[in-house]
Amino acid sequence: MNQINEAKYHSRCGKLGEWRWDVASVLFLLALGIMHIPMQLASFLPWDDPSSYRKPILFGISTGLTLGSLLLLLNDLRPRRWDSFLRGLLCFTLVSEVLLITFQSWRHVPSHFNHSTILDVFIETMMLCCIMLAVFTILVLTVRTFQRDAFAEALPARILAQQSGMIFLLLSCALGIGITILGNYLMYNGGSPETIGSKGVLKFPHGAALHAIQTLLLWSWVCDVFGSARGFWSVAWLAAAHAIFLVYALRQTLLARSRWESDDIGWMLLGCILASGAMSLLVAIWPRKG
Repeated sequence: MNQINEAKYHSRCGKLGEWRWDVASVLFLLALGIMHIPMQLASFLPWDDPSSYRKPILFGISTGLTLGSLLLLLNDLRPRRWDSFLRGLLCFTLVSEVLLITFQSWRHVPSHFNHSTILDVFIETMMLCCIMLAVFTILVLTVRTFQRDAFAEALPARILAQQSGMIFLLLSCALGIGITILGNYLMYNGGSPETIGSKGVLKFPHGAALHAIQTLLLWSWVCDVFGSARGFWSVAWLAAAHAIFLVYALRQTLLARSRWESDDIGWMLLGCILASGAMSLLVAIWPRKG
């Protein structure tokens, strides 16, 4: 009996230590992004200036939220032997990427599409390696979410939020890789690595899909807390709104337009986004029959 209790104690300690490591990585990234906000304000540099602190702010907060969402997914999934390795790999690759971006920002040089020196090329290569390892892990986790009995204990609304959120995240990663390839092609041909034409923002579709997983998870939690009778369908309508927004962002970029320089079709897509969001809310608050 003592041996069984001791084994349970060590198991709980191991999980607690792992949890603390995970949370420390997330909090570090969020803190890294937030701490650069006053530095950006004090620098008086334009937000889009390559030497500003914009990227440490955006990548720190954005990557911290993404890492936190992936760790929540691992907590929802049934445990497997390699889960500790996947957690460590996600923490290492995502934290390393943001640290490399921050290092370049402190050097007051661009962190992306910068081949000025051997050091810059090396840093960008290391960033790309970190991203590819993280994308591979995200792909593995996405496949797991669609396997039978993948989730230990989760309501259908949360499962749908995790599954659709991971699809959006994987699409965002694919778009990010495409942006890198296309951006380098444009740069080598004398164009801007960040735009198509003069207005089409390459990173717009990437950002449009990146944080869908957070809003979907948050909404599934809200539906659960308030006891919504149709939480699953409410999350489904919100996922549809995210999908339409991604289509809108891709269209704007491919047509070499700025984010909100729209036409009739663009306004129709924006209207569909609002309608899907309204349906998500309406379905969530619709009372139970009887």
